[in-house]
Amino acid sequence: MKPVLYMIFFFMMAPFFIEGAPYRYEARNSHVNLQEIKEQISFLRNDLRNMEVEFQQLKEKVSNQDVALDSVQDEVAASVKSQKDQTLETKLDNLLAEIQAIKMHSNKLTDEIEKNRKKGLEVENNLETIQTALNSMIDALGIENSSGKIYTVKPGDSLGGIAIKHHTTINALKKANKIKGDKIIVGQKIKLP
Repeated sequence: MKPVLYMIFFFMMAPFFIEGAPYRYEARNSHVNLQEIKEQISFLRNDLRNMEVEFQQLKEKVSNQDVALDSVQDEVAASVKSQKDQTLETKLDNLLAEIQAIKMHSNKLTDEIEKNRKKGLEVENNLETIQTALNSMIDALGIENSSGKIYTVKPGDSLGGIAIKHHTTINALKKANKIKGDKIIVGQKIKLP
């Protein structure tokens, strides 16, 4: 994933570093492209958060499976102690072997999930680096949207909280963004009047 992010950043920055570039990088067009990239980064972050939630749920399921397997193993061991039948002991050995195989598979799955979670954290770090670079580029170019700034909705935000934080009113935010109700979603871009 890192090479792709570096390639995107390189192609975005290339016009600034190439001498005698055949075109000028216009602030108005770059704002649109940079804004689209910022929105894509926001969507990728949301996907990463969803993946982490799914990872946590899967990890809990694996943990519950281990507990159930241990319980079955204990029950089978208790059954063998009460009965000395050779056939039952053979069945127990087979069952224990199957349980061990399932546990090994469960451990491999847990390791794989942990590796994927770490990769997801690396992606998020890369996204934050790109976001910072994009913000720096926008600041350096002096690019702004027509109404001022854009705020990205974070978890726990409300229109009232955003209005207070940015010294405006809820009605002004609704009017500037054509919002009819009071509902906003995480990752939503809101123009600040």
